[in-house]
Amino acid sequence: MSYIILFPIIIIGLFYLIKYPEIAFVLFVNAGIFKADPRFQLPEPLDWTILLALISIVGIFRKRIMKRTIYPQIHRNILIPYIIMAALSIISYSYTLSPIYGEIKLLKFLTLTSYALFGPIYIIRDVNDMRRFFGTYVGLSIITFGDVIMAGEIQTFKYNFTQAFGSSGYLVLGKISGEVSIIVALYYYLNQNKIWLRAISIALLISNIYLTLITGARGSAIALGVVLIIAILFLVGKIIKNNIVLNKSLSKTGLKIILSIIVILISVSIFTIENKEKFSSLIARTSQLTNNINTSVPVRIHQFKIAIDILTTMPTAFTGLGIGGFSMYAHGYDKTRGAFVHNIFLDIGVDIGVIGLLSFIIMIILALKTCLQLLKYDKSDDNYYIRITLLTLLLFMLFYSSVHGNINDSRSLLTWVGTIYAYETILRKQIYYKRHQIGR
Repeated sequence: MSYIILFPIIIIGLFYLIKYPEIAFVLFVNAGIFKADPRFQLPEPLDWTILLALISIVGIFRKRIMKRTIYPQIHRNILIPYIIMAALSIISYSYTLSPIYGEIKLLKFLTLTSYALFGPIYIIRDVNDMRRFFGTYVGLSIITFGDVIMAGEIQTFKYNFTQAFGSSGYLVLGKISGEVSIIVALYYYLNQNKIWLRAISIALLISNIYLTLITGARGSAIALGVVLIIAILFLVGKIIKNNIVLNKSLSKTGLKIILSIIVILISVSIFTIENKEKFSSLIARTSQLTNNINTSVPVRIHQFKIAIDILTTMPTAFTGLGIGGFSMYAHGYDKTRGAFVHNIFLDIGVDIGVIGLLSFIIMIILALKTCLQLLKYDKSDDNYYIRITLLTLLLFMLFYSSVHGNINDSRSLLTWVGTIYAYETILRKQIYYKRHQIGR
């Protein structure tokens, strides 16, 4: 009987995932939060990450056939650095110190991680796609929050971590809830005029900040606080520039932004203070940073020093250790899940050398530059808040990836890089059509 009920649900779900590949893509990038849950496990050899990637690709082809869309060109700002990184990774496998881990890492980079970078360019073709993209993140966070609350996973003791779906890991939960906090605060809340929608946005923001803080993950909590402060200072600074430097009167939009920021700060501060006992794990782990007792910081610093030595010594500075080679070099073992530096820049550098590292840095700098340039165009609320949200998300993942994981664990960072260029194409089309209509 259960299979009879489940079958039509699967068919309907598959239909919508193919119709709206942006939904499948978001689930693909964030599959780590739910795919290990026994309730969602697929029969071997199926894997949620691969399956959702394939479904979203089918959705791309469907759009191409049904809507006769033209595939966009990949911007050289990401294509050229990627080609250099991919070529060096392939070459470096021939001399890697960790062939077992290196093979797995290389295959993941050339397939799943590459798709995380380029996928948004093919999937997000208009503003509605962008809205569904953000909306899927919010929907996933609502389900996640419900699972955490219902499972009673919240810990109030030192050094306990909170995770979702019984197996997500606290780091993944902290990352996703941090991303959604930014999306809700800077896009949904600031972009709403109706009070009841703003109230819902505040509730969503508080619930996701709550999830970020209860996980016990320092990196995501600190990164979220830093980038939100940067975003607030940027928005307020822009208002001050318009009203003082340019001697303009305070606009309704400027007043709305200032009042919105005040409401957010007050609401989040009150909630955080009232529930501080729930964040004891994060508080205890963060306080350890000052004394280096029972913390992973000395280990990370030691790994960073090894990585820097590799990057400042010839010939490894030029060649790297080969993809995945750090595992054998620093820890003496080669397994399918090898060791890494826990910093995306150093991880790339020790694998493929300074040329690969510089290529990645250039990719990130150009993405940041592109996003800042886009802020100068089309000052309509919806477009402007999407762009400031994308910029903040990129900064958040940049901070996060500097203390967690390797290149394949940083798919979300590459996803936001690709999304910036996808949205650039949308915006330039809008500007072109507006100018074309005016010219008629």
